[in-house]
Amino acid sequence: MIDAMFSGMNINASTGKVIPWHVGDFENSHLYVNVRTCPRLAWMRHIRKTSDRTYQRRMNPFKQHHLLEQLGQYINTSASPLLLFDCFITSLCQNLTTSPDIPRALVQDLLQLVQHQVTLEALYRNGEFAKAATSGLVRDMISRLGHSSSDRPRLALISAHDDTISMFLGAFGGPEWLDHWPAYASHVVLELYEAKDAQYWIRVLYQGEPLTLPGQSSALCRLDDFLEAAAFAFELERCEVSFAEQQILDGHNFETIREDDGWWWISSMLCLVLGMVLGVAGPRGWTRLRRLDLDHLHRKHHSRSLLSQTVEQEEEEEMHEKKSALEDVDLEEEEEGMVVPL
Repeated sequence: MIDAMFSGMNINASTGKVIPWHVGDFENSHLYVNVRTCPRLAWMRHIRKTSDRTYQRRMNPFKQHHLLEQLGQYINTSASPLLLFDCFITSLCQNLTTSPDIPRALVQDLLQLVQHQVTLEALYRNGEFAKAATSGLVRDMISRLGHSSSDRPRLALISAHDDTISMFLGAFGGPEWLDHWPAYASHVVLELYEAKDAQYWIRVLYQGEPLTLPGQSSALCRLDDFLEAAAFAFELERCEVSFAEQQILDGHNFETIREDDGWWWISSMLCLVLGMVLGVAGPRGWTRLRRLDLDHLHRKHHSRSLLSQTVEQEEEEEMHEKKSALEDVDLEEEEEGMVVPL
């Protein structure tokens, strides 16, 4: 692979020259849109999918659904459109045919849609998404530029992805730099120059064409101006989320977001406010509630006592009446027995 990358340079291992080769953990990589190293990216995606209706319309989900339905006649479309994009773009660039043979027009339509969607994501909120996504990479690049001329590497080569380039372009130049999706094997070059007065200048090239930073009159600008434009990379809060935001994200899959999150959050806040109001009432409110409850029980018990007394009184009167009636019967029988017939 080294011979293929540096063909014609006659690199001879016997010279003792060592080329540092750095690899990184995929989970902690800055070379792609990584929500693990920058949780704010997940939050911005959440906001877009649940709140930003204009963004959702521009993503054209109906066209995506229609294209995936058509592709389903040829392949299993359970994979995400972005993964299908990588497979198709590689096949097209290598002039390979897909198996089964999918119509080229259908593949082109899907590629254009995915390019549109990812570019729209990079430019979201004036490039805020792109700045957060590429901040780790920019810090790494600037660390190499900041070395003294004696230990600064003459060449640093970073192998990355198409979305790495798109996020870099969107972060620094917005839609002026990112006006189309990076083609296969695209590249960005940063050239550093040292002037005779010991001042450093820098130039950014994309596909060999110089790019002018916004606010600059020339593609060749002072290193200090470039560092000022790259200051966003050192604003670490760009990748941070609050505790409440993280709680919401923990309850969702990054790709499947419910539509009722806003109402869930509002109801939670209302419950919190209600709890605070009850807490302010304090012991007095609680004591008053207890007093009211005890008074209610006392009145209820008193009512039961009165009812019990009334029942007992009625029973006594009824028994007295029955006893009086029996006495009257006995007296009548006794009088009848004393009568002497004539």
